[in-house]
Amino acid sequence: MKDYYDILGVSRDASEDDIKRAYKKIMLKYHPDRMGNKSDKEKKEAEEIVKSANEAYESYFNLLKYPKEARIWQSWFW
Repeated sequence: MKDYYDILGVSRDASEDDIKRAYKKIMLKYHPDRMGNKSDKEKKEAEEIVKSANEAYESYFNLLKYPKEARIWQSWFW
């Protein structure tokens, strides 16, 4: 199971703002529009990082919509 906190580079007790900041930092660094003069290998790696960060960010905020389910999910998988 993926550790979404680790993917975003934040601790498990990170606030919503900390998570948003970490996500934005990853997007600014690895966004495809910023990879113009990089090698194909670097572009592919950046694409994977962006996909993982998107998954982590979306999953985190989906869990915020359903706090009861989030507690169950976190106790099992995170």
